[in-house]
Amino acid sequence: MRNVQRGDMPDSLVQNANTWRLQLLREIRACRRARRKVPASSFDKYKQPDVRQALRTMYRGLCCYCEGRIVDVSFDHIEHRKPKSKYPGDTFNWDNLHLACQKCNTAKGNKWSGAAPILDAVLDNPLTDHLTYQESATGLRRWPSSDRGTTTVEHADLDRDGWDGLPGSRAKVFLETVGIMKGIKDSLSPNANAVRRELQGKAKGEYGTVIAYAMEQFG
Repeated sequence: MRNVQRGDMPDSLVQNANTWRLQLLREIRACRRARRKVPASSFDKYKQPDVRQALRTMYRGLCCYCEGRIVDVSFDHIEHRKPKSKYPGDTFNWDNLHLACQKCNTAKGNKWSGAAPILDAVLDNPLTDHLTYQESATGLRRWPSSDRGTTTVEHADLDRDGWDGLPGSRAKVFLETVGIMKGIKDSLSPNANAVRRELQGKAKGEYGTVIAYAMEQFG
């Protein structure tokens, strides 16, 4: 998980978010009185093409939690950091919408901790303040350094599946980066600065915080 900048609110939300919110809250009240379930269609109006595209651009097509390239592992979900089932008033709130892979979003579901909320990739700096990495027998695991970091690891299941999942994928990136860094040192290559710049560029992509962590540890 890494820090990103949120772009401008998509036009569909600018034009409709408040109306949709009021309609949803009225529908919830009516359904409670009638003791019936709120139709999914009342919640799903945020699923607009411009909203999805804005989030894909904002996250570079990567999951906001695991940093995996979503198209390689599943399809993208528009994720509500504060679950819409518990905070319906934030269902169409642009600041509450993120992009997640199917596995992270399914693991998180409607979990929420008021005491230690899951990290916000826009407002928080996960790698510097809340999360780091630790090598283990099952790969490179996420290691929380705060209560909110613990919530994030647990709610999004960020250490799922060992060598066949996230820890193993991170370990491969980590070892590759460490090998490159050691090669720079051992060879005293005149291209060392160019190689570092290339790695810094890769740190903006898939599992980028792993690359940044490896560079910090062996730089």
